[in-house]
Amino acid sequence: MAANNTTQSLFSGARAGRNSSRVPQFDSGVYKPLFRVVFRHTFNNDTRRRCPNFQVVPSPTSAALMRAQGMVFQDNGTGFSVYIRESQIGDLVAYLRRQASGKKPDQQYWSWLSFVLVSQDPLFVGITKVPIDYGTNRDAHGPDAVKLLASGLAMDGEDLHEITPAQFAVSVPLPFYQAVVRDISGRIVLVSPSDDLWKHLWESRGTSEINLGASGHYYVQVDLSTLPLGLYTLGLRSGPHEPDQPIWPNPRLYTEARPGPPLAFLDMLFTQPYRGAPGVYPVPPLFGDEPIDPTEVGDVTYELRFDARETWWQYYIVCQTPESELLDLKVFGKDATFTQATKPVILPSGQLATLFQSDKTLGLREIPPQRFALTGTRRDKRGKLSPIRVDPLPAAPIAPVWPVGDGFNPDGPDLSNGTSEMFVYV
Repeated sequence: MAANNTTQSLFSGARAGRNSSRVPQFDSGVYKPLFRVVFRHTFNNDTRRRCPNFQVVPSPTSAALMRAQGMVFQDNGTGFSVYIRESQIGDLVAYLRRQASGKKPDQQYWSWLSFVLVSQDPLFVGITKVPIDYGTNRDAHGPDAVKLLASGLAMDGEDLHEITPAQFAVSVPLPFYQAVVRDISGRIVLVSPSDDLWKHLWESRGTSEINLGASGHYYVQVDLSTLPLGLYTLGLRSGPHEPDQPIWPNPRLYTEARPGPPLAFLDMLFTQPYRGAPGVYPVPPLFGDEPIDPTEVGDVTYELRFDARETWWQYYIVCQTPESELLDLKVFGKDATFTQATKPVILPSGQLATLFQSDKTLGLREIPPQRFALTGTRRDKRGKLSPIRVDPLPAAPIAPVWPVGDGFNPDGPDLSNGTSEMFVYV
């Protein structure tokens, strides 16, 4: 049987969050914050690091769940809040217990809200170390009242996940019995159909009946469009009773955003998903049947931190006086040491420039704290000398940030952060 370039489809899962019962309308009542998330960025040193960059959009399934459970979402400009009607806290706890998976004492509580963070500033990627991030309160930590919403002190490369479209094809090895997709809880949300064709292919493994042809490609077609936005893993089973082995090294993020592409995605669990799980949650652990005191629910504040990009600063000193020469140039200041290139640099305009390169990277800031100065001497065509002083020199602009080129670079340090170029005409 020929199986060349064959595609196996996965069944689409039911849309999560759909509730056949009537969604109640909000009425007057007392609300309390279930949790707050505050955005902070080291670039924003003029606003106590509060970051106004994001528009926050709840995922469609999360918006529906909040409506059903008496919650209100508020975008605060430099963060967001989710409030709950105090009279419905008991209903939320009962809902979480109904949604729990497993049997006691191994009950697990995997219910959460998801939020997409869309940048309102096209320069955000340039000033930030990490452009696309994933955050969850499963990583929240810290001794203070405000908990850090990241695995470290701020979002970094450990929080990055590859973005996947809703529909895609994956090249997979043969033979395999079944393909499965799991969500962050490990629950299977999609599974390949067990029709006669795939049963026969699996049962024929190791025989000449499986012929992939010249191309040797075999695909699984995955459709996530009916699932909630979030992280998913794709795995293969080698037999009907065998565990699935992930074919992605890390979970992939299925997300979308309106009106622009997302820069961060947050999953906020309501309560500890399993005994001993790390993280900080707005609802106390639900293991056991003891009632939850409503006063113990909510009032959790998280801080989502971003670090500004650090760049190598480069000053290009250009003489504007024809037939003159610049001598004894020096760039100096408190925060870095600048080294002069051994040869002049030819600019696109054809002018010659003296290049100074910082010995370390410097962080971009809304109000740059650095203050560097230039001193030197100009000698004109008659040999007359005149002093030069520029104080302060311009600080690095937030854009553009250029990749490190083949020109003058310091020896040894990592050059992956990019460079900030400044041109000084004297």
